[in-house]
Amino acid sequence: EEKAVWYRKLSAPDLASSAMAKAFANFTFPEESEGFDEIRFVWEKAERSRALLREWVLEQKKTQRVEDLEPSSWFKDRLAVWQKTLLDWKKRQNDSRGGARKSREKSASRRTGSYHVDEDMEEGEEKETAGDKAAEIDEDDLDVFGLADVNDIGNGK
Repeated sequence: EEKAVWYRKLSAPDLASSAMAKAFANFTFPEESEGFDEIRFVWEKAERSRALLREWVLEQKKTQRVEDLEPSSWFKDRLAVWQKTLLDWKKRQNDSRGGARKSREKSASRRTGSYHVDEDMEEGEEKETAGDKAAEIDEDDLDVFGLADVNDIGNGK
């Protein structure tokens, strides 16, 4: 049973995980050009040993935490564009919520008989909004993926 196990699991690791994360990608086999007199592969042949080390390094690349990863300038530029777009969407969402609130207040004031009059309007003149002019679009029936621009659904919203 012991002979079947190639790598024994230790209760305490030989190397700290942070040191392993920084160094494992540089693990290689020694070569004679580095000044070694003789290199012997006792357990496996050289090709098989290199393949096992490569598999192990690739597995570690999948699972190890990268401590010194820095985003590139391309990523920072894309992130800035995304944050600007997101901020614009949130602003438009808040504006549309404010517009809905104003619309509810306007319809409530019409029911009670009071109207909001701007200072520059003539007496008895009602303010006509863009929403009154545009054809009504049912927002619940829209296919978001079919729109060219999610910021413009066709009625100025």
